[in-house]
Amino acid sequence: MWSIRRQYDGLWDAICNYVYPEPGYRSVKEPDDDGPAFGLVKNTWPVDTGRWPSGFYICGISFENLCLGEGAPYACIWIRLSKPVGVGYLENARKRLREEAKRAFGREPQEEQRASVITLFFDLPSREVLLAYLTKNGGRAFVEIMVSHLKKFRSLIPVIDGVFNRRVKRGK
Repeated sequence: MWSIRRQYDGLWDAICNYVYPEPGYRSVKEPDDDGPAFGLVKNTWPVDTGRWPSGFYICGISFENLCLGEGAPYACIWIRLSKPVGVGYLENARKRLREEAKRAFGREPQEEQRASVITLFFDLPSREVLLAYLTKNGGRAFVEIMVSHLKKFRSLIPVIDGVFNRRVKRGK
């Protein structure tokens, strides 16, 4: 099982490197309730001492969760502002990100409201469908779905950069 898990982790790294080959991005694996969440973060985005770095995540798709889990897989944008910001600033940033995410994904994101955090979610195909895609035809359909979702996140990078850059300028 360890060998399969390592190969699966390596597949995620390859997907991230394919979609974001330029320097300044890195793939991460963070703990989650449904096994590790695989993510992609930009090195210039601030890292808080909290649980996860800000970035794009595909959650609920650990190998174990696909085989045995109960949680539904989803794509997630998770942005944590490490310094306190005004409610108005956070709401404006959340609105800009939600609008761009809706354009990128072609549907309204689900949202979790928390102080100093912007979290948007998009459903992925079911665990059963993703597992079938992973185990047939060399996993090509699985890779195509993951690549497609990560590419959709690309248009959100300037918006997220603006959220952080604007916060830094105001903080000076």
